[in-house]
Amino acid sequence: VIETIARADTKIIKPMLDSLFAITIATGNDSGTEKLLTIGKPGDGIRNDAYLSMVAALDRYNLDLASYAKKVSPELRKALEPTKDLIHYARAKVKDSSRNPQNRIAAMALLGGAPAFLEEDVGFLLSLLSHRTSPDVAKALVRRLAKLGRFKEILKHWLEVSPSLRATIIGQCMASEKGSLFFLDQVANGKIAFASVDASSRNQFRSHRNDSVRKKSDEVFSKGINADRQAVIKSFDGILGLKGDLQAGREHFKTLCSACHKLDGIGISFGPDLTALSDKSTPSMLTAILDPNRAVEDKFLLYAVTLNDGTATAGMIQRESGNAITLQIMDGSTEQLLRTQIKGLQNTGRSAMPEGLEAALKPQMLADLITFIQTSTSAEKQP
Repeated sequence: VIETIARADTKIIKPMLDSLFAITIATGNDSGTEKLLTIGKPGDGIRNDAYLSMVAALDRYNLDLASYAKKVSPELRKALEPTKDLIHYARAKVKDSSRNPQNRIAAMALLGGAPAFLEEDVGFLLSLLSHRTSPDVAKALVRRLAKLGRFKEILKHWLEVSPSLRATIIGQCMASEKGSLFFLDQVANGKIAFASVDASSRNQFRSHRNDSVRKKSDEVFSKGINADRQAVIKSFDGILGLKGDLQAGREHFKTLCSACHKLDGIGISFGPDLTALSDKSTPSMLTAILDPNRAVEDKFLLYAVTLNDGTATAGMIQRESGNAITLQIMDGSTEQLLRTQIKGLQNTGRSAMPEGLEAALKPQMLADLITFIQTSTSAEKQP
């Protein structure tokens, strides 16, 4: 059947390649795989497409090219040797932003598989890991680089990537002992800010299936609490016995919080929705106000953005699409920026909420503020 198909018009063959390679590889049909790889002529588009379909089939079966080549017939092994032209063809497809993202991602599977081109391929993949690349393609780049064990290189881009891509990076690191331990080392030495690792991810690391990762996680994340901030919180312990004044708290909210939060009709919806707080206990509120960087959701981390025209802005990434980023500015407005407009994008690793509010608050004032937040959030949740 494959011999008959291989002699058919290339327009007929091309849509069938993915399915045919899936069959020949799954059944160990080396002869069939070799015939499919050698359809057309060297340098033909159809032959290059055939090779990419074969690599994609290997990827689906979690096989890498080098390991697969050791197990097959000498004839197929020879056909498997990628040429420089083929590698360039794959790179061109991956780089072409006008192509369908799925086509770009499929071509990515070839890169890094041939030892002779490994370092060049890694450098090429890393060069595309930027704010200019669409989210789907950027996530595929991270997955490919992680499969090649390049966690060190991936994490060098930590400050430049969006919240959704950071989640992919954490997931890929967490999938292996090597990746997990390297990630945790980066947090321990301060290259990755404690606040930029969300609470859910920290919990996943601490309950990791690997003993070494669990032990390292406990050590790293227990030390991540800012000792200076903890001392500030401790100095306000006395408010636990104070009775807060609702109206006074409302005035303190207007003065100190309304620039970023909206509650009871006061303020701007820039920061987290206070009505959605799951833990409104006084100790929890005290920590959230005085140590805002202890636990920050990805979507509330502040990003500094530099544009091609030299202007700069800052805000939280509200949405992403293939060609644009929507930034929520601190005045409550939103700004859509094309990826091509952006020269630099950097995660500050910190919450938009500043530290140091204790300088403007006496214990009674803080007790009043917490009472207002607790009362108002409960009232707004009433049906």
